[in-house]
Amino acid sequence: MTLKIFALLFLFSQIAVAQSCVCYQKDLLNDFKDTDFIGVVNVLGKKSYPSDADIDVISISTQEIIKGSELSEFYIFQKKGNGKNNDQCKLYLKEGDQLLLYANQKGEYHYTMPCYRNKKLGNSEVNYQVYLQNHLKILRQLKRYQNELAEVTTRCSDAITDIQIGNTVGNIPLKTKHSRVGLYSVKFTEDDKIDRIEVVSTFNEEVDNKVRIALIKKKWKPCKLNDDRKLILGYFYTPATKYRQAHLSPL
Repeated sequence: MTLKIFALLFLFSQIAVAQSCVCYQKDLLNDFKDTDFIGVVNVLGKKSYPSDADIDVISISTQEIIKGSELSEFYIFQKKGNGKNNDQCKLYLKEGDQLLLYANQKGEYHYTMPCYRNKKLGNSEVNYQVYLQNHLKILRQLKRYQNELAEVTTRCSDAITDIQIGNTVGNIPLKTKHSRVGLYSVKFTEDDKIDRIEVVSTFNEEVDNKVRIALIKKKWKPCKLNDDRKLILGYFYTPATKYRQAHLSPL
């Protein structure tokens, strides 16, 4: 193998590593709650931070704000290669890109990392676009409930991994006017029994009742709760296909 061919193979392998990121992410409700800025932005330019080549400075215009205030610039803390959890990747952006941006604030600047939930809007692959549009639908609905989500617990691994709740809707079709996201507030007693369940954001009465019944029947393991002992759970409704009945996916 010549030195030139070896160099090319090495280069391609590094590009593959940088672009094939498998990142750990919390559930979406927590990411929404914990992120300072979420929105769709247009990339106007990119430059490297003067004292650190692993930081890109991205100038933007804000197209849609879902959470936070308008931004004109953010930093990307880039890393190359394989780190713990394969999270040392790169987010490649160029002028003209549109991006669904998740960014947090530190002092006077906002920053993101490649393993946040950032998504380019320009990818035309069908499955990618279906996932992206569903993701945007969820975020636009959650926007209305920022205050409610900020004040309660939104994470309980016992609930998130419960497949039975997700399949509880059977084959109920939702009409176009109905929401595709349901939020439910579960109030627990001191001995971790359900005291009551309130609908924060409704699907429709039929689906909401089925979710309530499934949650009441569930055997709960204790979760870490705030002083008010409330837990908000979120589900996204996926209509039936010829391969699977209608179901709820936990957020």
